[in-house]
Order: sequence, then structure tokens, then C-alpha cells
Amino acid sequence: MKSETALTPDALTSETTAAEGFRSLVPALIEAALGRARELENKSDAEDFHKLRIALRRLRSLWWAYEPLLDSQDAELHREQFKRLADAAGNTRDWDVALELFSKKKRTRTSFAELLPALDEQRIRALLLSRATINPAEVEQILQRALDDALEQLARDDSAIKLTQFANERIRSAEKTLRKRLKQAAKSDCDYEALHRVRIAGKKVRYMLEFFLPVLDDSHRTTLEHMAELQEELGELNDFVASENLIRHYASQIGRKTGGRKTGGQNTSERETSGGNTERGKDAGGKDKGARDQATQGDVDDALRWLKRRKRRRMDRAHTLLKRLHAHR
Repeated sequence: MKSETALTPDALTSETTAAEGFRSLVPALIEAALGRARELENKSDAEDFHKLRIALRRLRSLWWAYEPLLDSQDAELHREQFKRLADAAGNTRDWDVALELFSKKKRTRTSFAELLPALDEQRIRALLLSRATINPAEVEQILQRALDDALEQLARDDSAIKLTQFANERIRSAEKTLRKRLKQAAKSDCDYEALHRVRIAGKKVRYMLEFFLPVLDDSHRTTLEHMAELQEELGELNDFVASENLIRHYASQIGRKTGGRKTGGQNTSERETSGGNTERGKDAGGKDKGARDQATQGDVDDALRWLKRRKRRRMDRAHTLLKRLHAHR
């Protein structure tokens, strides 16, 4: 991918303009995203999908930060393209998270080992869809177009605003949104969406601080230091919510792949036993097929109940932390 010769982030100073700052920051971010996309052509590690999603989120945050100096509609379009690619990576990543959660559960009293093969099959399907979307050639084209458009627009900007002033203004805007989200979530004890908005706003502030750290004073660090524990809790809560949504949405496919299939509201064993032939309701090993089907459906239901309980606990803990943080603001 072609890009302008740029400053390195370490070279950012109080004399650096906002446009120079963009040219310094963007090449490494683009190369990180494109590099991960290329790796996924031949690899399917959970960590690779996770890092690709992070790289794309950071790009979205940088385009948001520079929106005042860019064409707003154009910047929004590119952010949406970054989001589409991140969501494609996220689809596979979410199955990886669910598999990890249920794999760890086997170490405790309740095991969901019967569900793991079906979850793994859904993960393989998600991987194929992700790879179809995250085509490196298309990703490179999207990133190059976004870069070219931004550089062209910044070249027309003659304000020469200093990066220090610009960064502080944009971070204050992001922090204002975060404070608003914190206040809203503190008033909503049972609203996951309110908590999720806090998490997203907190990430944006964190990325902004990472971008502009060399030209910032320490006044902005306090927010993230106070938010660190809450952000970790919200991240773990999101894992349980995403996994619950997957299991609930794909319950029929998961049940079918593990034997949990019912027809006309009555399982095979019940229909055949009611006809007087109990032997036909058993499999070759003599195990009652209806009992097997019922147990498999029970595994799915148990998984959903377990996820719901864990989600509720995480939400309670997140609200406790959030209210403590809001009370000290």
C-alpha cells in the first residue's frame, strides 16, 4: 500500500500541526489492519481476529477524531466501512469467546462438553463468512481510498491548527460523551445497552489518549485510571452477552447438530412408543433416543440459563463499580 513518508509518533511535538499528526499516525494503523487481514488468509486464530477488530476500531476512532478537519459525510462513510470489516472479524471472534467460556466450564461441576462440537461447527461457518468479507485485496482498497481521501482533504486545510490544541479539544469532546454515558448508565440498573455505551465511549477516550499522548499533559489520564476496573468488568460482561445472543439465535442449529431435533411437537421416541413399538424408539445401543434428544435440548437450555446468571452477576458488579465511580466525579 502506498502512503506518504510520514513523521513517526515519537516526533510529535507542540509545534506539530493537526494535519502532520494525522500523517504521522495513520500509516502504522493501516499497516496493522492490513497485516492482520493478510494473515487471516491462511490462519484462523482467535487472537488474529481480535487484533484485526482492534486495529479497525482504532482507525474508526482516528477518523472520528479528525472529522472536524475532514468532509463529515466522507469520514462517516469510511468509518462505516471500517465497522463492516470489524463486524466480520467479530462474528468469528464471538464464537471463539463462546467456545472458551464453555470449555472452561468443564473444569467445574457442570460440563457443556456435548455442545462444543456444534459450537465449533458454527465457528467454522462464521470463519468462512468472515474470510469472504475480509478479502485482503478489498481491505487494501478500502483503506487506501480512505487514506487518499483524508490526505487530500487535509492538504486543502489551511488552518494549521496545532496538534496539542486540536487533540485536547477532541479528547474533551470524547470525555464529555463518556461522562454523559456514565450518568445515564448509573440511573439504569437493568439496562445492558446503557452499560455497553459506557464501554464504547471509554474505548474511544482510551484510543484518543494513545494517539495523542506525546502532546498531552497528565490531566486526561485520571478519567481512564478511574475507568480501568469498570472497563475490564464491562468487557467480561460483553463476552457473556455476546455468547448468550449466539446460543439463543442458533439454538435450533446447535440442537440439531447434537441430536436435539423434534418434529411436530413430539420426538421420535414418543411417536413410535405411542404406536406400540417401543423398540423402534431406541438406537442401536439400546439408548432411548427421546431421552437423548431431551438431554441435548436440556444442554442448550442449561447453557442459556448459565449464561443468563453469569450476565446478571456481571451487570450487578458493573453497576456497583459504575455508581462508585459516578459518586466520586
